[in-house]
Amino acid sequence: PKTGAIVKTEKITDTDELSDAADQKAAMAKAKTSLVAATDAAVKENAGFRAVSVFPDLRDGHAIAEVTLLQGTTAKKVTEKLD
Repeated sequence: PKTGAIVKTEKITDTDELSDAADQKAAMAKAKTSLVAATDAAVKENAGFRAVSVFPDLRDGHAIAEVTLLQGTTAKKVTEKLD
């Protein structure tokens, strides 16, 4: 959809997915920076790369964003602080 509207939702029932979702929620609760801002910073710091995914996480009690970048066939993961 061009509007960004939610088209479909599914209940999470897998225990690993539930755990991941809880961790992501906890990370975003501590975040002072949005995922969009973190992604923009990662792309700006890595000229020629495009962001293909971003996930919030907690590392040593700090909120971070794990951003996957792609340039042609070269992929790399970078970390941006959210707190």
